[in-house]
Amino acid sequence: MTSKNIPYIRKLDHLRFFAAWLVGVYHYYHFQTPAYNGFKDPRVLTSKPFSAFLIEGHTGVALFLVLSGFIFAAICYRREVSYPGFVMNRVLRIFPLYGVAIFLATMLAGAPLAQFFGSLLLPYPGREMVSYVPITPHLWTIRLEFQFYLIFPFLILFAAKYGLRYLLGLILLALSIRCMIWVSPEHDKLKDAVYGTLVGRLDQFAIGMLAGSLYSGRADIRLPKWLGWRYLPLIAWLAPLGVVYLFHRLGGNSHLPPGHGFWVIYPDLEGLAWAFFTLAYVLAPWDWPERISKALGWLGALSFSLYINHWIFAHDLTWRRLEMPWGRMALPQLSESMTTNALLGFTFVALPLLVLFSAITYYVIEKPFFELRRSYLKKKPGEGGDDRDRNRAAAPPASPPSS
Repeated sequence: MTSKNIPYIRKLDHLRFFAAWLVGVYHYYHFQTPAYNGFKDPRVLTSKPFSAFLIEGHTGVALFLVLSGFIFAAICYRREVSYPGFVMNRVLRIFPLYGVAIFLATMLAGAPLAQFFGSLLLPYPGREMVSYVPITPHLWTIRLEFQFYLIFPFLILFAAKYGLRYLLGLILLALSIRCMIWVSPEHDKLKDAVYGTLVGRLDQFAIGMLAGSLYSGRADIRLPKWLGWRYLPLIAWLAPLGVVYLFHRLGGNSHLPPGHGFWVIYPDLEGLAWAFFTLAYVLAPWDWPERISKALGWLGALSFSLYINHWIFAHDLTWRRLEMPWGRMALPQLSESMTTNALLGFTFVALPLLVLFSAITYYVIEKPFFELRRSYLKKKPGEGGDDRDRNRAAAPPASPPSS
């Protein structure tokens, strides 16, 4: 996907695919054997940094949100945005495939029609949502990310008016709210607030916006030249790896108490780490060999379909054996090590199947609709150009699923 607002940044599509892959490995790991006790199993805890990173692969949530804030701010910072145009573009980008998934879940679950519309429109999951395990457990995050779409034009407007310190104030506000929850009698609800609502995710989106605004070149602050150092991505990679490993050693998503104070600061640490890595990777003066880079870019373009469709391949074919006309079916165990099995099994068995199916949903459902999008940037007097493609930079994917 390209844009006339900024040059196409293929490396962002690389990162979108990486986030989708990480989410798939995450779910594959936690549901890979029928006897495995899922997220609460004590085998979740490890002292190996890379294994911990895969076990806590929900960090893909943060990467997706940072990328969303980054690309939108890179396009829109200090430019005038049409609110109706922006929201309509997001509807065309998200709802066709998401609507098909919710429709299938509604039909197969035998849910009332009211739950279908509730699942489409309501911003937070509740009793009105369609629940059908083979399809819907992770789709609540799309409704969560759509909340960011609804408020983004205001955030970027205020950031341009008051400066990037406005985004810093937004991060401070979210941090303060989490502190207030932590010291309140409702502190046991802190984890749920951080993991699944704007209370914990707004920081990460705002951090992505900060990075994207600086990248745009329209900010008063310039990025330091050392961010373009050739080997910096190798060092920057240690930031998300280290933050996630620290989180895991404290207990991680499965064993850290829901009222623990680390939940207050973890969204910011995670978001900053991914923003640093994103800037280092995008600005590095090198790329993969052309064929590999193009292949990763294409997979990144499929990332929303990969996210919507991955549950059946990363969860249902590992967690249980499906009864097929020719017998019982499940993805094979390739290693006795659960981490190695998840890495190999998802990458070399589940992912090829997922990519084939996602390519169909992308070209049949997604692509025809998002080609209907129009510019949401308002033209200045005397400004020309085709209105159709002005804002078609790689549109961010929906958030990765929660456990």
